[in-house]
Amino acid sequence: MDTAFEFDMTLDANGVMLFRFSGVFDVDKWVDQQRAAAVRLFGSKIDPTRPAVVDLRAFIPPQGDWTKIAKLVLARSQSLGETRKRCALITGGNFCIDLACRFYILSKTFMSRSKCDTRTFCTIEEGYAWAAETFVTPVPSRLH
Repeated sequence: MDTAFEFDMTLDANGVMLFRFSGVFDVDKWVDQQRAAAVRLFGSKIDPTRPAVVDLRAFIPPQGDWTKIAKLVLARSQSLGETRKRCALITGGNFCIDLACRFYILSKTFMSRSKCDTRTFCTIEEGYAWAAETFVTPVPSRLH
């Protein structure tokens, strides 16, 4: 099993952001790669109104003090822009990944003192349906 950290971010035809994490999480590599992907897709920061689906099925939670890691992730997240409108974390039913996600959600809620509209799901289909259910893709105006 390859444990090298990899990150990918795409935008699907419906305007939903799709993230994929694999390998042992590395916060610095993640931030650098997410910034590069945001520039490639949006020209600058990510639009916070877009829902996100995060595929963590091949994610490996890092070893160490999760509280310190959560603080670092949240601090670095703030430098990337506002939080997504809705964010579905896909665990694939993996207990360790689910535990790491729940810890992240609780940490984010506590540290930011605001409700976190992030949930865990076993499948991409379930998570995608929830994340995108209230999202309306803007239609360009037809001015003549």
